[in-house]
Amino acid sequence: MSLVYLLPKTLNLAELIFHETLPRESRVDRHHLERVLDAADCVQVMTVHPGFSGQRFMEDQLSKIQRLRQEIDQRHLKASIVVDGGIDAKTAPLAVKSGATVLVAGSSVYNQSAPVAQNVLTLRNSIAATVAAIGSD
Repeated sequence: MSLVYLLPKTLNLAELIFHETLPRESRVDRHHLERVLDAADCVQVMTVHPGFSGQRFMEDQLSKIQRLRQEIDQRHLKASIVVDGGIDAKTAPLAVKSGATVLVAGSSVYNQSAPVAQNVLTLRNSIAATVAAIGSD
């Protein structure tokens, strides 16, 4: 599914964003990547079945993230890789290590176990070492 967003940068200026979502069941094949990546500002990988929160992260999607990262880097593209679903303090480092640049977290942030700010800090801390290691490469 491809979505195009029109986001106002100022009252008189707008930027066109091309966003490609890869459902969990889709394969990342070369033809699809060539058709989409040159134009995409971001590619969203679903790591759960869309529809309800609290689902478990599907680790089999890590290879899809890795494949996208490899293709984006080889082609010197700027597209972000957005990972959506099941992101928590255990899965966030896996997604970032695989190549994700944006994480979408719901249940791990908005829950009764701690205030939102504390949950966000926990997520940030969980990926700190991974981000540092990537930055030193």
